[in-house]
Amino acid sequence: MLSVMYVDDSRAVTIQGAAIADKISKQLRDIGLDMQGDIRVITDAKVVSHNAANEQPFPKKGPKFKMYTWKLRSIDDPTPKMLIVLQ
Repeated sequence: MLSVMYVDDSRAVTIQGAAIADKISKQLRDIGLDMQGDIRVITDAKVVSHNAANEQPFPKKGPKFKMYTWKLRSIDDPTPKMLIVLQ
């Protein structure tokens, strides 16, 4: 699950995945549930920090746009995080 939070005073947008406790992730894997796939964010905003596996230009949207990609291979992978400051 991803959450998106906006703080009006600082004009900061935080995108963050929810961490799953070790005991819960083991129970989910034991019943055959896991998490795999890619999460992509495309933006031209000022990205202050992120833990994406890949960052690349995305000129189809415009010259300043970038695409950030997180590759999730397991429910135990680090949760996606990104901090954006709006102008």
